[in-house]
Amino acid sequence: LGGSLAAIIANARLLEQIRLQAERERIVNDVTNRIRRSTDIQSILTTTASELTRITGSKQTKIKILPQKDDMEGFDQ
Repeated sequence: LGGSLAAIIANARLLEQIRLQAERERIVNDVTNRIRRSTDIQSILTTTASELTRITGSKQTKIKILPQKDDMEGFDQ
């Protein structure tokens, strides 16, 4: 009886882990689809920021874009 109970508990934990992972993947897929529907860089950034804010429960999100190192050649830093 003890072994069966332990197996049932282990299965319940695995099922919960699978459910949580499926929910995370659904959220990522939903957000990705929203961003893909954006047509210009401004709407992509706006959608990304609002989705990150919504998902994380933050009050705000800030996106900072830095130039790549290759783009910085010839400029004093």
